[in-house]
Amino acid sequence: MRSLVADSARFQRRILLLLLEGLGISGAEAESFGAAREAGADLMFLDLSILPPAPPAGWRAGDPPERRVVVTGEAVKDDSIAAWITSGADGFLLKPFTRDGLARVLEDLDMAS
Repeated sequence: MRSLVADSARFQRRILLLLLEGLGISGAEAESFGAAREAGADLMFLDLSILPPAPPAGWRAGDPPERRVVVTGEAVKDDSIAAWITSGADGFLLKPFTRDGLARVLEDLDMAS
């Protein structure tokens, strides 16, 4: 399985990639939403800060990648997260990342190793 982590902060991307590798999932990184959409991955983690306010046309359940997880470290309005979940995101991960928190998200997605 190949993952992609998209976040504007390189440090955050590296932390999540290291945690994923520790769980047996290889990955790549992207700095923007556009770059993330162009990359091929089975599992994508997208920081809410780089996402548009609402899911764009063509971003819906069933579109590649197979699984998408919205990530944030800030208090956000529930409707922002709900809009992305309703439009095809499969889960939500809160910063700061922990191995256990990430493992729970993967388990919820039936992607645990």
